[in-house]
Amino acid sequence: MDVVHLDAVRSARAALPTTDDLERVAGVIALLSNPTRLRMLFALQSARASPHTELCVCDLAVVAGATKSLTSHQLRLLRAAGLVRPRRSGRLIYYRLADGELLPLLRILASLAKPQPAATPARRHSSA
Repeated sequence: MDVVHLDAVRSARAALPTTDDLERVAGVIALLSNPTRLRMLFALQSARASPHTELCVCDLAVVAGATKSLTSHQLRLLRAAGLVRPRRSGRLIYYRLADGELLPLLRILASLAKPQPAATPARRHSSA
């Protein structure tokens, strides 16, 4: 027998973001699921703390271990999603992270990428 708690369901539904907002978030998560794009975003995150607050396509290609063509393609996707901002200087295009909620999310993702200590097995208590 299934029991549905209508008040709890109404409350949970009212707290949900709109369908459009959920689709936008799912799109960002899909972008972040690619290791090459993540490498580029982490590189741009670390660049914010250095004297070089931006990286050019060539720099990002080296960091990501990808071709310039692949890097440019990935950056186009990140730019379309509003995650990075370009700046042209002559023939070079420099990128930086867009301001917004991405920085705290990248910090969380970076912490997930660090090796986690092995869990210690739970001890059994014997009743004597």
